[in-house]
Amino acid sequence: MAVFLLVGDLNLSKVVEYQSGGFLQWIVFKQPIAFIIFLVAAFAETNRTPFDLPEAEQELAGGYNVEYSSMKFALFSWANTRT
Repeated sequence: MAVFLLVGDLNLSKVVEYQSGGFLQWIVFKQPIAFIIFLVAAFAETNRTPFDLPEAEQELAGGYNVEYSSMKFALFSWANTRT
């Protein structure tokens, strides 16, 4: 929307004409923050790194393993095998 507001028209050929004035006429130089936001959103939409990091099964926490650690877990497991 910021591009169309800057150009003043919704026609894409008008946007191209607006940028044809030279290298410094490109909209990326007139609105760098909007370009960075667009670039980050485009990368996020592709589900690539760093937005879609894979997780191994060992990294997923669940059950009583989260509640107990080290010796407490060993005693818990030992007590469950004895009964």
